[in-house]
Order: sequence, then C-alpha cells, then structure tokens
Amino acid sequence: MKDKGLVEYYQQFTEVRDGVAFCGPPLPYRWLSTPENYDLMKPHGMSAFLWFELAEFQALDIANSINSLSIHARNFDAWHRVLEGVDRNEAFRVYLEFIQSNTVVALDLIPGNWTV
Repeated sequence: MKDKGLVEYYQQFTEVRDGVAFCGPPLPYRWLSTPENYDLMKPHGMSAFLWFELAEFQALDIANSINSLSIHARNFDAWHRVLEGVDRNEAFRVYLEFIQSNTVVALDLIPGNWTV
C-alpha cells in the first residue's frame, strides 16, 4: 500500500478540522472592567491608574494564551482523527512535519510552564 503524501494528509486535516468544535467560546480581550475615570490628584489616583494598566496588559496576555491554546487543542483533535488507524511510522512522519511545532507552542501556553 502506497503511503499518502503529506499534502493529502494536510488536506484531510483541514477538512476534518472544520468539523471539530473549539473547547469553548473565545475569551474576549477586554474582559477587565474599566473604571470610568481616574482622579490623578487624589492620594492613590496615579498608583491605581498604573496598577490598572498593568492588570489590563496581563488580562490581554491571558486572553491571548487561552484562545491560542484552544486553537491548538482543536488542531490536535483534528490530527488525532486524521491519523487514527495509520501505522506508527507513517504517523511519525506526519507528526514530525506538522504536529511537533504545535506541540511545543501549546506546551508553552500551559500555566504550569509559566515563570514569573
């Protein structure tokens, strides 16, 4: 039996991926509630403003990471369906070409791997 080419595997992946649901709805990017205004003349006005700016940046970073992880999980599910029943050597060939780089990126998005 002749193995499929990598192009055929990728075409099958894109077709299967269209039928795979995301893990959940995307996290919105502006989910941190914004205070109406800052009175910078009050004793803690400027520090409250700076802390909110920092928190807003971190919230955006978290939303990006969660949404990206959801995309990678969907791709892994689609690849799993495509490679079901494929012999080990052929699956490894496809893994090296398409899946390995996604795995590295997705593992970096898992919170246990974050350093502060």
